[in-house]
Amino acid sequence: VCSLISGGFEAIGAGIYGAGIEFSRIMNRLTLDQRRSGFDPVWGILALFQSTLKAYEHFHEVGGGLNLVYIDGSKKSKDQRFVELTDSQTQLSLELVKAFNYDLISVETAYLLLKAVIFEKIDRKSVEKQFIDQSRDKKKLNKLLRGYKLPPYPEPPSQPKTRSPLQKGGKA
Repeated sequence: VCSLISGGFEAIGAGIYGAGIEFSRIMNRLTLDQRRSGFDPVWGILALFQSTLKAYEHFHEVGGGLNLVYIDGSKKSKDQRFVELTDSQTQLSLELVKAFNYDLISVETAYLLLKAVIFEKIDRKSVEKQFIDQSRDKKKLNKLLRGYKLPPYPEPPSQPKTRSPLQKGGKA
Protein backbone atom coordinates (compact mmCIF):
# COMPACT_ATOMS: atom_id res chain seq x y z
CA VAL A 1 0.00 0.00 0.00
CA CYS A 2 1.50 3.33 -1.02
CA SER A 3 0.31 5.84 1.53
CA LEU A 4 1.50 8.00 4.37
CA ILE A 5 1.01 6.51 7.80
CA SER A 6 1.12 8.25 11.13
CA GLY A 7 1.77 5.43 13.56
CA GLY A 8 4.89 3.73 12.22
CA PHE A 9 3.01 0.73 10.85
CA GLU A 10 0.06 -0.27 8.73
CA ALA A 11 -1.93 -3.49 8.58
CA ILE A 12 -4.64 -4.43 6.10
CA GLY A 13 -6.86 -7.45 5.55
CA ALA A 14 -8.58 -9.97 7.78
CA GLY A 15 -5.96 -9.80 10.53
CA ILE A 16 -5.87 -6.02 10.77
CA TYR A 17 -7.05 -5.87 14.38
CA GLY A 18 -4.82 -8.62 15.77
CA ALA A 19 -1.80 -7.33 13.88
CA GLY A 20 -2.62 -3.74 14.78
CA ILE A 21 -2.79 -4.51 18.49
CA GLU A 22 0.60 -6.25 18.36
CA PHE A 23 2.16 -3.47 16.27
CA SER A 24 0.86 -0.93 18.79
CA ARG A 25 2.30 -2.90 21.70
CA ILE A 26 5.67 -3.05 19.96
CA MET A 27 5.73 0.57 18.79
CA ASN A 28 4.57 1.95 22.14
CA ARG A 29 7.74 0.55 23.75
CA LEU A 30 9.78 2.97 21.61
CA THR A 31 10.41 6.57 22.53
CA LEU A 32 9.27 9.29 20.16
CA ASP A 33 12.88 9.89 19.10
CA GLN A 34 13.36 6.17 18.36
CA ARG A 35 10.21 6.08 16.25
CA ARG A 36 11.16 9.23 14.33
CA SER A 37 14.77 8.27 13.68
CA GLY A 38 13.87 4.76 12.54
CA PHE A 39 14.81 1.42 13.94
CA ASP A 40 16.98 -1.50 13.08
CA PRO A 41 15.68 -3.43 10.03
CA VAL A 42 16.09 -6.83 11.72
CA TRP A 43 14.12 -5.54 14.72
CA GLY A 44 11.45 -4.29 12.29
CA ILE A 45 11.22 -7.71 10.63
CA LEU A 46 10.93 -9.35 14.06
CA ALA A 47 8.06 -6.97 14.89
CA LEU A 48 6.40 -7.71 11.54
CA PHE A 49 6.47 -11.46 12.15
CA GLN A 50 5.28 -11.06 15.75
CA SER A 51 2.27 -9.10 14.52
CA THR A 52 1.61 -11.70 11.82
CA LEU A 53 1.64 -14.49 14.40
CA LYS A 54 -0.78 -12.50 16.57
CA ALA A 55 -3.12 -12.12 13.59
CA TYR A 56 -2.84 -15.90 12.90
CA GLU A 57 -3.68 -16.61 16.53
CA HIS A 58 -6.80 -14.46 16.73
CA PHE A 59 -8.38 -14.55 13.27
CA HIS A 60 -9.16 -17.80 11.48
CA GLU A 61 -9.17 -16.11 8.06
CA VAL A 62 -5.45 -15.39 8.42
CA GLY A 63 -2.95 -18.10 7.61
CA GLY A 64 -1.08 -19.90 4.90
CA GLY A 65 2.10 -18.76 3.26
CA LEU A 66 3.23 -15.17 3.38
CA ASN A 67 4.05 -12.92 0.45
CA LEU A 68 6.32 -10.20 1.75
CA VAL A 69 8.28 -7.47 0.06
CA TYR A 70 11.00 -5.59 1.91
CA ILE A 71 11.65 -2.06 0.63
CA ASP A 72 14.83 -0.29 1.73
CA GLY A 73 14.78 3.31 0.56
CA SER A 74 18.41 3.85 1.56
CA LYS A 75 19.75 1.54 -1.17
CA LYS A 76 20.96 2.99 -4.48
CA SER A 77 19.65 0.50 -7.05
CA LYS A 78 16.13 -0.81 -7.58
CA ASP A 79 17.31 -4.41 -7.18
CA GLN A 80 18.69 -3.60 -3.73
CA ARG A 81 15.71 -1.47 -2.63
CA PHE A 82 12.95 -3.92 -3.57
CA VAL A 83 13.44 -7.43 -2.16
CA GLU A 84 10.73 -10.09 -2.37
CA LEU A 85 11.02 -12.71 0.35
CA THR A 86 10.58 -16.35 -0.66
CA ASP A 87 8.19 -18.83 0.94
CA SER A 88 11.06 -20.66 2.63
CA GLN A 89 12.45 -17.41 4.07
CA THR A 90 9.10 -16.34 5.50
CA GLN A 91 8.25 -19.81 6.86
CA LEU A 92 11.62 -20.15 8.59
CA SER A 93 11.31 -16.59 9.93
CA LEU A 94 7.86 -17.31 11.37
CA GLU A 95 9.23 -20.43 13.05
CA LEU A 96 12.17 -18.49 14.50
CA VAL A 97 9.91 -15.78 15.91
CA LYS A 98 7.44 -18.32 17.28
CA ALA A 99 10.28 -20.12 19.05
CA PHE A 100 11.52 -16.78 20.41
CA ASN A 101 8.01 -15.92 21.65
CA TYR A 102 7.96 -19.22 23.58
CA ASP A 103 11.46 -18.58 24.97
CA LEU A 104 12.91 -21.59 23.14
CA ILE A 105 15.65 -19.43 21.62
CA SER A 106 17.26 -16.27 22.94
CA VAL A 107 16.66 -12.81 21.52
CA GLU A 108 20.27 -12.81 20.32
CA THR A 109 19.77 -16.09 18.46
CA ALA A 110 16.48 -14.90 16.93
CA TYR A 111 18.10 -11.63 15.83
CA LEU A 112 21.18 -13.24 14.27
CA LEU A 113 19.23 -15.98 12.49
CA LEU A 114 16.61 -13.56 11.14
CA LYS A 115 19.40 -11.34 9.90
CA ALA A 116 21.05 -14.36 8.23
CA VAL A 117 17.91 -15.63 6.50
CA ILE A 118 16.37 -12.29 5.43
CA PHE A 119 19.23 -9.86 4.88
CA GLU A 120 22.32 -12.00 4.34
CA LYS A 121 20.55 -14.66 2.23
CA ILE A 122 22.42 -17.45 4.02
CA ASP A 123 21.39 -20.96 3.01
CA ARG A 124 18.15 -21.97 4.73
CA LYS A 125 19.45 -25.41 5.69
CA SER A 126 22.44 -24.00 7.60
CA VAL A 127 20.18 -21.48 9.37
CA GLU A 128 17.74 -24.27 10.30
CA LYS A 129 20.61 -26.34 11.71
CA GLN A 130 21.79 -23.42 13.88
CA PHE A 131 18.18 -22.80 14.92
CA ILE A 132 17.70 -26.38 16.14
CA ASP A 133 21.19 -26.56 17.70
CA GLN A 134 20.66 -23.35 19.69
CA SER A 135 17.20 -24.25 20.96
CA ARG A 136 16.83 -24.41 24.75
CA ASP A 137 14.51 -27.44 24.52
CA LYS A 138 14.57 -29.44 21.29
CA LYS A 139 11.56 -31.60 22.25
CA LYS A 140 9.36 -28.55 22.92
CA LEU A 141 10.60 -26.88 19.75
CA ASN A 142 9.73 -29.99 17.74
CA LYS A 143 6.21 -30.00 19.20
CA LEU A 144 5.75 -26.26 18.65
CA LEU A 145 6.78 -26.48 15.01
CA ARG A 146 4.39 -29.41 14.48
CA GLY A 147 1.46 -27.32 15.75
CA TYR A 148 1.11 -28.41 19.37
CA LYS A 149 -0.02 -25.79 21.86
CA LEU A 150 2.53 -25.11 24.57
CA PRO A 151 2.28 -23.14 27.78
CA PRO A 152 1.63 -20.21 28.52
CA TYR A 153 -1.84 -21.54 27.78
CA PRO A 154 -3.49 -21.85 31.21
CA GLU A 155 -3.85 -25.21 32.87
CA PRO A 156 -7.44 -26.42 33.25
CA PRO A 157 -8.86 -25.77 36.71
CA SER A 158 -8.48 -28.60 39.18
CA GLN A 159 -11.52 -30.57 40.32
CA PRO A 160 -13.15 -29.33 43.52
CA LYS A 161 -12.45 -31.46 46.57
CA THR A 162 -16.01 -31.19 47.90
CA ARG A 163 -19.24 -32.09 46.21
CA SER A 164 -21.28 -29.40 44.59
CA PRO A 165 -24.89 -29.14 45.79
CA LEU A 166 -25.86 -29.69 42.15
CA GLN A 167 -24.14 -33.07 41.93
CA LYS A 168 -26.12 -36.24 42.58
CA GLY A 169 -26.56 -36.80 46.28
CA GLY A 170 -25.86 -33.18 47.16
CA LYS A 171 -28.33 -30.91 48.88
CA ALA A 172 -29.63 -28.05 46.84
